[in-house]
Amino acid sequence: MLFFENIFMPIFGHALADFMLQPEAMGSGKNRNDKIHDKEHSLFPAWCYWLTANASVHGGIVWQYLAWRARDLRALDYRLRQKRRLDWHASGSRYPH
Repeated sequence: MLFFENIFMPIFGHALADFMLQPEAMGSGKNRNDKIHDKEHSLFPAWCYWLTANASVHGGIVWQYLAWRARDLRALDYRLRQKRRLDWHASGSRYPH
């Protein structure tokens, strides 16, 4: 189950960032060969602005996913340490193993 979760979540995050969180202006603006950039005196921002904004959205999705996975790993580490501490107390040993 963990394998499918680790595959599904980045794919879902990518789709979310590209289709739901990307406005139409960003979709056409990040392409440097788009006709909207042909006019020299256009007030439309340069393509690198839109590409950076798109990368920031994707980076935020990845950061959120990794923070979520790290929280799970911290919780697992805490549970394992608690189990080890309880086992040590139950053994009656003076020093932890």
